[in-house]
Amino acid sequence: MPSNTSNSNYHSPDPALAGAGKMRWQFLSFLMITHIFMDGSSSTVTPLLKVLGVHHEVSDTAMGWVAGCLFACVSFSQPLFGYIYDRFRAYWLMPVAVLVIGCSLACVGLVDSFAALLLLVTVGGLACGAFHPMGTAMAGSLDERRRPLIIAIFIFAGALGVGFGPLLISRLVAAHGLGATAWLLAAMIPVVAIAILAFLTYHKLPHSKPPPSHHLRRQQGRIFSRTILLLFCIASSRNFAIIVCGSGMSFLMAEKFPDAALALRNTGNASAVLGLALGFGGLLSGLFIHPKSEKPGIIISLLITLPLLMLFPLLSGAWLLVAIALGAVALASTVPLVIATGQRLLPHSSALASSIFMGLAWGTSGIFAPIAVTSLGSSIRYARAIPILIAAGLLVSLACTIALPRLIRPADDSHLVPSQTNV
Repeated sequence: MPSNTSNSNYHSPDPALAGAGKMRWQFLSFLMITHIFMDGSSSTVTPLLKVLGVHHEVSDTAMGWVAGCLFACVSFSQPLFGYIYDRFRAYWLMPVAVLVIGCSLACVGLVDSFAALLLLVTVGGLACGAFHPMGTAMAGSLDERRRPLIIAIFIFAGALGVGFGPLLISRLVAAHGLGATAWLLAAMIPVVAIAILAFLTYHKLPHSKPPPSHHLRRQQGRIFSRTILLLFCIASSRNFAIIVCGSGMSFLMAEKFPDAALALRNTGNASAVLGLALGFGGLLSGLFIHPKSEKPGIIISLLITLPLLMLFPLLSGAWLLVAIALGAVALASTVPLVIATGQRLLPHSSALASSIFMGLAWGTSGIFAPIAVTSLGSSIRYARAIPILIAAGLLVSLACTIALPRLIRPADDSHLVPSQTNV
């Protein structure tokens, strides 16, 4: 009889553990919805660049500066907000960020002053930048063993927002004018409530502990190794090509379609395909590419991407969307490859590695890409300018990849991680 009781106790699940597991997935669901809204909101500006430029009677280059300002605020503010979150555990930033981005970007189509437009984009970008390091850290702390899967799901939710945001806003504005951006306020209200639920749920969960601080101190100053800098150049030049596609899309469609409403709808379609393909490409590469085959994986993906993305501005209709989808899926496979490589080289600074190859790399390219595409496109037409800039970005990325060590491992660079004898 005692042995039966023992076996029964051994096989029966622990209610506390089961409840915590259910609460984790509940929190992750809240976090995903919030991420979809945040990235969807921040993606509503780029498909409207041409329409906003006409409304404010400014040049394409001026609107390129608006897009550059948005990318810079989203990306370069992340280290600051990440420090605030780490230092003060400011969980309340999540619902505040939702409220701020919703209120600011909802007014983008309502203002008649170009300075006010720039201010709204800046505030919205900062709110988006506040959310991302906090959301990534909260997702990663849920389960250390499943951290890659959970972060992949979190990033994929953002890709859904990037895909559907431009599609919805382009349809609304084409049908009702720029004032339709105010509909973002209606979407914001339930998401604020969901963000508050996420904030309250997270407090009840057990979280994995960060690595010991002495490991972090050892790797300060070692992030400037040759391999890390090459990976940063790969990420930045790859992002340059992606942002050229996204920020140049509304101008390219306006060039192809004289009717403004038709051009806007086609911009929404192409931007949605680009965003969703980037999300699916990253997810698929994480499932099918071997974790220690980064260099050949990056080279192959870049070689596949180059002709497809250079070709799409010359196409129209369904073929244009097919070329964007295939090129973006191939290019997106480099995103987890670069991040995973950086985290493997900096095993005790994975958050720092993520911020380098996601936040800073996006910000660096996000400043120059919109200005480059609008300046060159207004001079030689966007159908010619976009392939030139895409080729430039991807060829730089390919050259940096070729310059990487044959085997990208911590042992290949003694400056990357502490020696085992010093641990």
